[in-house]
Amino acid sequence: LYASMLYNGKCVEQSKAEAAKFYRSAVERGNVSAMNNLANMLFTGDGIDVDQKEAARLFKEAADSGIVPAMCNYAYMLNHGLGLQTDKEEAARYYKMAADEGNANAMFIYACMLENGDGIAPNEAEASIYYKKAADNGNEEAIQKMNNGECNIF
Repeated sequence: LYASMLYNGKCVEQSKAEAAKFYRSAVERGNVSAMNNLANMLFTGDGIDVDQKEAARLFKEAADSGIVPAMCNYAYMLNHGLGLQTDKEEAARYYKMAADEGNANAMFIYACMLENGDGIAPNEAEASIYYKKAADNGNEEAIQKMNNGECNIF
């Protein structure tokens, strides 16, 4: 909590570098939310030096512990080879995990990967299902795709 207060400057003077120290301490104690927060800071260099390799490690650990935003972030890093080797198949697996937890953006990206066979076997039927789920959950790109008749919904 104090790390978030420092990061956002709520009730204390904002200090992202100090927030990172408190997040690191919480990470050492196994706090998965702190893993995700510190990984975000490391990925973008927000108040601390960029370290995408460490960001990827932390995102993966948080993702494997059920933190949905970390699933998306780790999948993004895998998909684009940021901080680790590109692995589209593993990226698809993490996007699917996040999609199945209700993340509309992950639903859309996973549907695109299915439609295009990007790292996984193409599957238009399953892609259509995930596009519809994404649209139903408010993803604007999926809504546009559905409205343009680009998806075959059964």
